[in-house]
Amino acid sequence: MLFKIILYFGLDILFYYLMVNSDSLSTFYLFYFLMGLSVLLTAFNISHDAAHGVAVKSKFWNNILFQLSFNLQGNNAYVWGKSHNESHHLYTNIEGSDIDVLNNPLVRTTDSQPLKGYHRFQHIYAPLLYLFYSLNWFLFRETLMMFRISSRTIKIDIPTIEVIKLFFFKL
Repeated sequence: MLFKIILYFGLDILFYYLMVNSDSLSTFYLFYFLMGLSVLLTAFNISHDAAHGVAVKSKFWNNILFQLSFNLQGNNAYVWGKSHNESHHLYTNIEGSDIDVLNNPLVRTTDSQPLKGYHRFQHIYAPLLYLFYSLNWFLFRETLMMFRISSRTIKIDIPTIEVIKLFFFKL
Protein backbone atom coordinates (compact mmCIF):
# COMPACT_ATOMS: atom_id res chain seq x y z
CA MET A 1 0.00 0.00 0.00
CA LEU A 2 2.88 2.36 0.74
CA PHE A 3 4.14 1.79 -2.81
CA LYS A 4 0.70 2.66 -4.25
CA ILE A 5 0.44 5.79 -2.09
CA ILE A 6 3.84 7.04 -3.26
CA LEU A 7 3.18 6.02 -6.87
CA TYR A 8 -0.25 7.62 -7.23
CA PHE A 9 0.55 10.83 -5.38
CA GLY A 10 3.79 10.98 -7.38
CA LEU A 11 1.91 10.59 -10.67
CA ASP A 12 -0.59 13.26 -9.61
CA ILE A 13 2.21 15.71 -8.87
CA LEU A 14 4.22 14.78 -11.98
CA PHE A 15 1.34 15.15 -14.42
CA TYR A 16 0.19 18.39 -12.77
CA TYR A 17 3.71 19.80 -13.06
CA LEU A 18 4.02 18.70 -16.69
CA MET A 19 0.55 20.09 -17.47
CA VAL A 20 1.15 23.58 -16.07
CA ASN A 21 4.62 23.72 -17.66
CA SER A 22 3.61 22.39 -21.07
CA ASP A 23 4.60 24.47 -24.06
CA SER A 24 1.72 23.57 -26.35
CA LEU A 25 -2.00 23.07 -26.09
CA SER A 26 -1.75 19.44 -27.23
CA THR A 27 0.76 18.50 -24.51
CA PHE A 28 -1.32 20.41 -21.97
CA TYR A 29 -4.36 18.28 -22.82
CA LEU A 30 -2.30 15.10 -22.88
CA PHE A 31 -1.01 15.73 -19.36
CA TYR A 32 -4.45 16.95 -18.26
CA PHE A 33 -5.90 13.62 -19.41
CA LEU A 34 -3.11 11.63 -17.74
CA MET A 35 -3.52 13.63 -14.53
CA GLY A 36 -7.24 12.86 -14.62
CA LEU A 37 -6.49 9.14 -14.85
CA SER A 38 -3.94 9.33 -12.04
CA VAL A 39 -6.39 11.25 -9.83
CA LEU A 40 -8.97 8.51 -10.45
CA LEU A 41 -6.38 5.91 -9.46
CA THR A 42 -5.62 7.93 -6.34
CA ALA A 43 -9.32 8.22 -5.51
CA PHE A 44 -10.03 4.51 -5.94
CA ASN A 45 -6.83 3.20 -4.40
CA ILE A 46 -6.03 5.67 -1.63
CA SER A 47 -8.89 8.08 -0.93
CA HIS A 48 -11.63 5.47 -0.72
CA ASP A 49 -9.57 3.05 1.39
CA ALA A 50 -8.41 5.86 3.70
CA ALA A 51 -12.03 7.04 4.09
CA HIS A 52 -12.91 3.59 5.39
CA GLY A 53 -9.82 3.48 7.61
CA VAL A 54 -8.08 0.62 5.78
CA ALA A 55 -5.38 2.29 3.67
CA VAL A 56 -2.84 2.09 6.51
CA LYS A 57 -2.95 0.75 10.07
CA SER A 58 -3.02 4.15 11.77
CA LYS A 59 -6.36 5.93 12.16
CA PHE A 60 -4.49 9.24 12.25
CA TRP A 61 -2.68 8.61 8.93
CA ASN A 62 -5.83 7.26 7.28
CA ASN A 63 -7.53 10.55 8.14
CA ILE A 64 -4.56 12.58 6.83
CA LEU A 65 -4.54 10.58 3.56
CA PHE A 66 -8.32 10.93 3.24
CA GLN A 67 -8.32 14.70 3.85
CA LEU A 68 -5.26 15.33 1.71
CA SER A 69 -6.29 13.22 -1.26
CA PHE A 70 -9.83 14.59 -1.49
CA ASN A 71 -9.16 18.21 -0.63
CA LEU A 72 -6.19 18.51 -3.02
CA GLN A 73 -8.47 17.23 -5.79
CA GLY A 74 -10.70 20.23 -5.07
CA ASN A 75 -13.35 18.06 -3.47
CA ASN A 76 -14.44 18.25 0.13
CA ALA A 77 -13.56 15.15 2.15
CA TYR A 78 -16.26 15.79 4.73
CA VAL A 79 -19.07 16.09 2.18
CA TRP A 80 -17.90 13.08 0.20
CA GLY A 81 -17.47 10.96 3.32
CA LYS A 82 -20.93 11.80 4.63
CA SER A 83 -22.71 11.21 1.33
CA HIS A 84 -20.73 8.08 0.49
CA ASN A 85 -21.15 6.41 3.86
CA GLU A 86 -24.72 7.53 4.58
CA SER A 87 -26.14 6.89 1.13
CA HIS A 88 -24.04 4.57 -1.00
CA HIS A 89 -22.96 2.11 1.70
CA LEU A 90 -26.33 2.04 3.44
CA TYR A 91 -28.33 1.66 0.21
CA THR A 92 -25.90 0.12 -2.31
CA ASN A 93 -27.46 0.06 -5.80
CA ILE A 94 -30.96 0.81 -4.49
CA GLU A 95 -32.44 3.27 -6.91
CA GLY A 96 -33.88 6.29 -5.18
CA SER A 97 -31.58 5.88 -2.18
CA ASP A 98 -28.01 5.22 -3.39
CA ILE A 99 -26.36 8.54 -4.24
CA ASP A 100 -24.31 6.88 -6.98
CA VAL A 101 -27.24 5.58 -9.03
CA LEU A 102 -29.46 8.65 -8.92
CA ASN A 103 -29.92 10.96 -11.90
CA ASN A 104 -27.90 8.80 -14.25
CA PRO A 105 -30.06 8.04 -17.29
CA LEU A 106 -27.12 7.13 -19.52
CA VAL A 107 -25.90 4.20 -17.41
CA ARG A 108 -28.28 1.53 -16.19
CA THR A 109 -27.07 0.24 -12.82
CA THR A 110 -30.17 -1.50 -11.45
CA ASP A 111 -32.87 -3.77 -12.85
CA SER A 112 -35.54 -1.28 -11.81
CA GLN A 113 -34.20 1.43 -14.13
CA PRO A 114 -35.90 1.57 -17.55
CA LEU A 115 -33.97 -0.34 -20.20
CA LYS A 116 -33.15 1.84 -23.20
CA GLY A 117 -31.62 0.69 -26.49
CA TYR A 118 -28.40 2.57 -25.91
CA HIS A 119 -27.77 0.74 -22.62
CA ARG A 120 -26.51 -2.27 -24.59
CA PHE A 121 -23.46 -0.14 -25.45
CA GLN A 122 -22.84 1.21 -21.96
CA HIS A 123 -19.87 -1.12 -21.50
CA ILE A 124 -18.22 0.95 -24.25
CA TYR A 125 -19.21 4.51 -23.30
CA ALA A 126 -19.57 4.25 -19.50
CA PRO A 127 -15.79 4.23 -18.84
CA LEU A 128 -15.45 7.40 -20.92
CA LEU A 129 -18.35 9.06 -19.10
CA TYR A 130 -16.79 8.12 -15.79
CA LEU A 131 -13.80 10.32 -16.64
CA PHE A 132 -16.19 13.28 -16.31
CA TYR A 133 -17.62 12.11 -12.98
CA SER A 134 -15.06 14.05 -10.97
CA LEU A 135 -15.86 17.24 -12.91
CA ASN A 136 -19.54 16.78 -12.12
CA TRP A 137 -18.72 16.29 -8.43
CA PHE A 138 -16.22 19.18 -8.41
CA LEU A 139 -18.40 21.72 -10.22
CA PHE A 140 -21.94 20.82 -9.20
CA ARG A 141 -22.75 18.05 -6.77
CA GLU A 142 -21.09 19.10 -3.54
CA THR A 143 -21.71 22.80 -4.15
CA LEU A 144 -25.43 22.09 -4.59
CA MET A 145 -25.35 19.96 -1.44
CA MET A 146 -23.81 22.85 0.44
CA PHE A 147 -26.74 25.08 -0.50
CA ARG A 148 -29.21 22.21 0.08
CA ILE A 149 -30.16 22.28 -3.59
CA SER A 150 -29.97 18.65 -4.44
CA SER A 151 -32.14 15.73 -5.43
CA ARG A 152 -30.02 13.45 -3.29
CA THR A 153 -31.55 11.21 -0.68
CA ILE A 154 -29.67 12.64 2.26
CA LYS A 155 -29.31 16.14 3.58
CA ILE A 156 -25.89 17.07 4.87
CA ASP A 157 -25.33 19.78 7.45
CA ILE A 158 -21.96 21.17 6.49
CA PRO A 159 -20.00 22.89 9.28
CA THR A 160 -18.72 26.39 8.50
CA ILE A 161 -15.09 25.27 8.50
CA GLU A 162 -15.92 22.68 5.82
CA VAL A 163 -17.61 25.34 3.67
CA ILE A 164 -14.46 27.46 3.95
CA LYS A 165 -12.28 24.45 3.07
CA LEU A 166 -14.58 23.58 0.16
CA PHE A 167 -14.16 27.01 -1.45
CA PHE A 168 -10.46 27.29 -0.57
CA PHE A 169 -9.48 23.97 -2.15
CA LYS A 170 -11.65 24.57 -5.21
CA LEU A 171 -9.82 27.83 -5.77
